[in-house]
Amino acid sequence: MKNNHYQYVIFSQDATVVSQLKLQFQKLGLEYSLVHELISFQELMETAVRPFSLIDLDLIKLGMDPLSLLFERKNQVPVFLLVPAENEDTAIELLDHGVLDYCLKQEDDLSRIISAIGRAERLWQAMQSREEAEISLQELRTIYGLLIETTQEYIVLHDFEGRILYANPAFVEFSGYSMEQILSSNLAMFIPDDQFDLLIQNRDRRTQGEVSRIKYEIDVYLANGSRIPLQASSSPILRGGKAVGILFTASNIFVQKTSQTALRESEDRYRNLIATMEQGLALHEIIQDDQGKVIDYRFLDVNESYLKQTGFSREILGKTVLEILPGVEPSWIEKYGRVALSGEPLNFEDYVASLGKYFEVNAYCPAPKQFAVICSDITDRHKMEAAILLSETRYRSIIETANEGFLQLDANHHITQVNQRMAEMLGYTQEEMFHRPVIEFFFAGEEEDFYRELSFRKQGRSGRYERKYLHKNGSIIWAIVSVGANLSDSNEYLGQFALVTDISEQKRTQQALQQRIYALTQPFDQDLPVDLTDLFNLEELQKLQDLFAKSTGVASVITRPDGTPITQPSNFCSLCKDIIRKTDIGLKNCYLSDAYIGQQNPHGPLIQPCLSGGLWDAGASITVGGKHIANWLIGQIRSEGQDEKNILAYAQRIGADAQLFKEALDNVPVMPLEQFETIAQMVYLLSNELSIRAYQNIQQARFIAEKQKTELALSESLRQTKLHVQELQLLHQIDRAMTNHETIEQVIATILRQIITLAPIQAAVVYLLENNSQNLKLITNANFPTELAANFAKTKNRNCINDVMHNQKLIIEDNLDQVVDRNCENCKPYYSVCMVVPLLIGDQLKGVLQIFTSKNMDIDMDWRSFVASLGLQVAIAIDRMELFAGMKKAKEDLEIAYDATLEGWSRALELRERETAGHSQRVVEITMLLGEAFGLKQDEMIHLRRGALLHDIGKMGISDNLLLKPGKLSADEWIIMRKHPEFAYQLLNGIPYLRPAIDIPYCHHEKWDGSGYPRGLKGTEIPLAARIFALVDVWDALSNSRPYRPDAWSETDILQYFKVNSGTHFDPLVVEKFMDIIAVKNGAVSFP
Repeated sequence: MKNNHYQYVIFSQDATVVSQLKLQFQKLGLEYSLVHELISFQELMETAVRPFSLIDLDLIKLGMDPLSLLFERKNQVPVFLLVPAENEDTAIELLDHGVLDYCLKQEDDLSRIISAIGRAERLWQAMQSREEAEISLQELRTIYGLLIETTQEYIVLHDFEGRILYANPAFVEFSGYSMEQILSSNLAMFIPDDQFDLLIQNRDRRTQGEVSRIKYEIDVYLANGSRIPLQASSSPILRGGKAVGILFTASNIFVQKTSQTALRESEDRYRNLIATMEQGLALHEIIQDDQGKVIDYRFLDVNESYLKQTGFSREILGKTVLEILPGVEPSWIEKYGRVALSGEPLNFEDYVASLGKYFEVNAYCPAPKQFAVICSDITDRHKMEAAILLSETRYRSIIETANEGFLQLDANHHITQVNQRMAEMLGYTQEEMFHRPVIEFFFAGEEEDFYRELSFRKQGRSGRYERKYLHKNGSIIWAIVSVGANLSDSNEYLGQFALVTDISEQKRTQQALQQRIYALTQPFDQDLPVDLTDLFNLEELQKLQDLFAKSTGVASVITRPDGTPITQPSNFCSLCKDIIRKTDIGLKNCYLSDAYIGQQNPHGPLIQPCLSGGLWDAGASITVGGKHIANWLIGQIRSEGQDEKNILAYAQRIGADAQLFKEALDNVPVMPLEQFETIAQMVYLLSNELSIRAYQNIQQARFIAEKQKTELALSESLRQTKLHVQELQLLHQIDRAMTNHETIEQVIATILRQIITLAPIQAAVVYLLENNSQNLKLITNANFPTELAANFAKTKNRNCINDVMHNQKLIIEDNLDQVVDRNCENCKPYYSVCMVVPLLIGDQLKGVLQIFTSKNMDIDMDWRSFVASLGLQVAIAIDRMELFAGMKKAKEDLEIAYDATLEGWSRALELRERETAGHSQRVVEITMLLGEAFGLKQDEMIHLRRGALLHDIGKMGISDNLLLKPGKLSADEWIIMRKHPEFAYQLLNGIPYLRPAIDIPYCHHEKWDGSGYPRGLKGTEIPLAARIFALVDVWDALSNSRPYRPDAWSETDILQYFKVNSGTHFDPLVVEKFMDIIAVKNGAVSFP
């Protein structure tokens, strides 16, 4: 038994019992007292610090009742009974009235009394802890009741044994148990065995006195058996500074954990895809110089295909391209820099001289100032195309007989050679195409791409494109065109060559597939029919049917549900094909029979004589999604011993020649019915398989259609997201510009530089109205000739600008004669579209924004909205800068007025206190020098100065009689005088403008060792500003004469005084800094 510092009180008159107890207690060194009388027992209970009573039940027989005395106490005492064997029943009853335990007054029982008392102690402590925890719970409910009851977090209060004392409604609902079940259980019931140590460790840390909040993850079991992860924390419940229980709070992180697992799996799949993809993939970050120009880029990650294509090793990671390929073409760095900075993806083919290879490259921006490339080595393809295109003489005969079209153009894009295949492809003769511009054979709009690609040809680069030509009959010819350049020895552009592959049939097939997919994706409950040929290739079905008929010896045909044929008949007998089906009645009956025998039957094929000719037939249905779409019929055989009278009689009913009918019937093959039934079962199985395949085809078609729909939606979403991101980026840049720049001109210039990074914007200009007039003033321009921009401000060049100013609406002008002086050679080659945007704040026009682009683009509502948003953001920026400028001036004027007022207060205090002239100015200057030495920020220096000026402002609350008293102050007067820092706090704390300067007036009389006033702060508890001024104030006081001390101290004496009082009165670091300033004495301030 541990010594828990109880004072054990043994109340007994039984000498034997007392003797044995003394022996046991003395062995363990436990403190105890012996009491024989009730009055002594009562006195000891009142004076003992932590009593634990052992009471002999025999005393009650002698008229003494210590139990009543103990049970009436507010602070109950643990009670242990020493019981005669004959009174054990009484002891048991007393256990229900507050007694902890008992021991029989027998030698064998008394020998284990120490262990019994130990159990009683632990029981008493548990009862006390539970009681204290329940009291704390009531307090928590009183203070935080509504919060605990309504929060979505799970809250459980339990004691150190894990017994649950309280659970909030959120935990009850989450656990799946009732409140009664929870309160009657232990927290361990919810915790998995493999995590039970967490609870034990948490409890042990609490019992050892740790009070900080402990956070951890733990799983719990719910009533339904599921195991859910929680983010948990525990805090001790304190009562009187003692931990009496644990408050367990938690939140459900199941979704978070599941998402993290899914994310890891997705990342693993993504990395595996990248590692195994055939194309090379590399991630880089750009390197810029001080002016922001991209001068290099660094390799961050690559896949194996990239290393294989380039011949590099993984040692390139972390290195720059110029370190690896010092001779790399600057154009590569420039291209990739544009991708990383603008976010615009780029697709191109180019030659890397340092590697001696051609690459097809797709570059995009995955993160700011980064770019990724997906590349393919196309060197072999280029070599092959170049060999074909540049060996005209050698391969002329091959070209003439080739399946691909061939064109040769001169420098003016006229056709100088065309092969027979090319002419036939477009419906012309070779002679009709000679010497005509190639663009005459293009479909509308293709010439723009042709001229854009022309710059590549002039550089000697080849390319591969998809292009549309116009057939002589007006139809569209789709083609893949491989183009190469014809350069002279001096690299002069002489023309180009092209191999043209007709892919019109592929395009038409794709369109048909799209139509087919559309038909297949319609719901079955619509009236639109689903045809078997929408699901299967008819030629393949025909082959399957023909093979089946040939291998089994039966006739076969696939029909629609009404019996009309879909496929051509296979192995039909002459009787059915040439006689019965040649008559109207016979054909009609055959269709009816095929419709009936092919009807849906889930139990197997329908086998019976044909309803038309009477020969044996069988059929099975083909369905999709429960809808009957076709029948597979077989038959036209006779069985052994079949009665042919009815069959021959059918000839007369349909009007057929009886003799020919009989001869044809004799030629119908005979087959045992058992064999025919087996073949019918095969048809049934094949029909079911076709039904399954049909359903799968529909599901696949729907998946393709849904995927295409999703991709289109995603593409549109990405496009809109890109616009929104650009808009947000611009807003961010505007905010930064307004923070970092002083003038409207600087802010607008920064905004325009950001605008022209948004493709396809090429240039931008901003004009503002002058003094509320209609005169425009050029503020700034980006990528636009300054002289031309200035001319726009003149009336004669403001046609569309005037319209915008008048209507205050966005105008998009693609006829630049309305906007640009066409005599200006600087702008004609570059700009083709101008957008003029009014800069409006409410109804107030601030000016206009002009945006120019060189591309003919599809200007939809999103783009119009985006451009209008740019105008609004520029207008807001202008308005905010104007507002900021006004506010800044007003703030500066107000601060000047405030500071003048403070200096006036300071001078007034000097006059009132008859202070030495210039005291305030001197202490301010020295204080500021020390503030600089400590590296205080500008705003801190401002408050430091104001605090120094107002250091004795609290003396306004001291009467003149006391403040100006010529002699020494009495002890009571010093009490009043020392209140002036508190008066300063009361005065300044209510003024928000001066509240940051309150440290010096309130705390400059505090001392480093804590002996100062008004609060007795010590060390760094004293604000730095007050520690600085405490020394400065003493310096000025000792450096100048006072009425009570006519002679000023010398500098040497003062410095010695500071050294002596460093660490008691003054901050040692402040003393050190001040000594440095005195040593320098650079003239910034003169010290008396």
